[in-house]
Amino acid sequence: MKSRMSPLQVGLAWGLPIGLGMAFTSVLAGSLAGSSIVVGGLDVVFAFFFGMVLFGGLAAFVQWRRIANAMGDVAPPGWYDSPEEDATQWFWTGTKWSEMTRPVPPRTQERKF
Repeated sequence: MKSRMSPLQVGLAWGLPIGLGMAFTSVLAGSLAGSSIVVGGLDVVFAFFFGMVLFGGLAAFVQWRRIANAMGDVAPPGWYDSPEEDATQWFWTGTKWSEMTRPVPPRTQERKF
Protein backbone atom coordinates (compact mmCIF):
# COMPACT_ATOMS: atom_id res chain seq x y z
CA MET A 1 0.00 0.00 0.00
CA LYS A 2 1.27 3.41 -0.94
CA SER A 3 2.03 5.61 2.06
CA ARG A 4 -0.04 8.75 2.30
CA MET A 5 0.36 11.97 4.17
CA SER A 6 -1.92 12.25 7.18
CA PRO A 7 -4.55 15.02 7.17
CA LEU A 8 -2.44 16.91 9.73
CA GLN A 9 0.64 16.75 7.50
CA VAL A 10 -1.35 17.95 4.48
CA GLY A 11 -2.89 20.75 6.53
CA LEU A 12 0.53 21.97 7.60
CA ALA A 13 2.01 21.54 4.12
CA TRP A 14 -0.69 23.81 2.66
CA GLY A 15 -1.47 26.08 5.61
CA LEU A 16 2.06 27.07 6.60
CA PRO A 17 3.20 28.52 3.24
CA ILE A 18 -0.16 30.19 2.61
CA GLY A 19 -0.18 31.65 6.13
CA LEU A 20 3.37 32.95 5.66
CA GLY A 21 2.41 34.41 2.29
CA MET A 22 -0.59 36.17 3.79
CA ALA A 23 1.56 37.48 6.67
CA PHE A 24 4.17 38.79 4.22
CA THR A 25 1.43 40.45 2.18
CA SER A 26 0.11 42.05 5.37
CA VAL A 27 3.59 43.37 6.20
CA LEU A 28 3.86 44.91 2.73
CA ALA A 29 0.39 46.42 2.90
CA GLY A 30 1.06 47.81 6.40
CA SER A 31 4.34 49.38 5.36
CA LEU A 32 2.74 51.00 2.33
CA ALA A 33 -0.16 52.34 4.40
CA GLY A 34 2.17 53.60 7.16
CA SER A 35 0.29 51.88 10.01
CA SER A 36 1.75 51.64 13.52
CA ILE A 37 3.93 48.72 14.55
CA VAL A 38 1.37 47.35 17.04
CA VAL A 39 -1.54 47.42 14.59
CA GLY A 40 0.69 46.10 11.81
CA GLY A 41 1.97 43.31 14.05
CA LEU A 42 -1.54 42.25 14.97
CA ASP A 43 -2.51 42.27 11.31
CA VAL A 44 0.46 40.05 10.46
CA VAL A 45 -0.37 37.57 13.24
CA PHE A 46 -4.04 37.50 12.22
CA ALA A 47 -3.18 37.01 8.54
CA PHE A 48 -0.80 34.14 9.36
CA PHE A 49 -3.28 32.28 11.57
CA PHE A 50 -6.15 32.98 9.20
CA GLY A 51 -4.19 31.43 6.33
CA MET A 52 -3.11 28.48 8.46
CA VAL A 53 -6.57 27.69 9.78
CA LEU A 54 -8.59 28.38 6.65
CA PHE A 55 -6.40 26.81 3.99
CA GLY A 56 -4.68 24.24 6.20
CA GLY A 57 -8.01 23.12 7.64
CA LEU A 58 -9.57 22.86 4.20
CA ALA A 59 -6.61 20.84 2.87
CA ALA A 60 -6.71 18.53 5.91
CA PHE A 61 -10.45 17.96 5.44
CA VAL A 62 -10.00 17.12 1.76
CA GLN A 63 -7.21 14.64 2.59
CA TRP A 64 -9.33 13.04 5.31
CA ARG A 65 -12.20 12.56 2.82
CA ARG A 66 -9.82 11.09 0.22
CA ILE A 67 -8.52 8.54 2.71
CA ALA A 68 -12.04 7.68 3.88
CA ASN A 69 -13.23 7.19 0.28
CA ALA A 70 -10.17 5.12 -0.65
CA MET A 71 -10.81 2.72 2.22
CA GLY A 72 -14.23 1.87 0.84
CA ASP A 73 -15.86 -1.18 2.32
CA VAL A 74 -13.38 -2.67 4.74
CA ALA A 75 -13.87 -6.03 6.38
CA PRO A 76 -14.97 -5.82 10.01
CA PRO A 77 -12.48 -6.68 12.75
CA GLY A 78 -12.19 -10.38 13.51
CA TRP A 79 -10.38 -13.65 12.91
CA TYR A 80 -9.73 -14.67 9.28
CA ASP A 81 -8.18 -17.79 7.79
CA SER A 82 -4.57 -17.57 6.71
CA PRO A 83 -4.14 -17.36 2.92
CA GLU A 84 -1.30 -19.87 3.25
CA GLU A 85 -3.76 -22.59 4.30
CA ASP A 86 -1.59 -23.57 7.25
CA ALA A 87 -4.48 -24.15 9.69
CA THR A 88 -4.04 -20.78 11.40
CA GLN A 89 -6.10 -17.63 11.60
CA TRP A 90 -4.92 -14.03 11.78
CA PHE A 91 -6.68 -11.16 13.54
CA TRP A 92 -7.77 -8.16 11.44
CA THR A 93 -8.16 -4.98 13.58
CA GLY A 94 -10.27 -3.22 10.98
CA THR A 95 -7.31 -1.23 9.67
CA LYS A 96 -4.35 -3.65 9.72
CA TRP A 97 -3.34 -7.22 10.48
CA SER A 98 -2.18 -7.76 14.05
CA GLU A 99 0.57 -10.11 15.17
CA MET A 100 -2.00 -12.36 16.90
CA THR A 101 -2.63 -15.78 15.39
CA ARG A 102 -4.49 -18.85 16.54
CA PRO A 103 -5.20 -22.37 15.29
CA VAL A 104 -8.31 -22.71 13.17
CA PRO A 105 -11.17 -23.83 15.44
CA PRO A 106 -12.93 -27.08 14.51
CA ARG A 107 -15.74 -26.48 12.04
CA THR A 108 -19.03 -28.23 11.85
CA GLN A 109 -19.95 -29.50 8.43
CA GLU A 110 -23.04 -28.10 6.81
CA ARG A 111 -25.62 -30.62 5.64
CA LYS A 112 -26.82 -30.24 2.13
CA PHE A 113 -30.21 -31.74 1.39
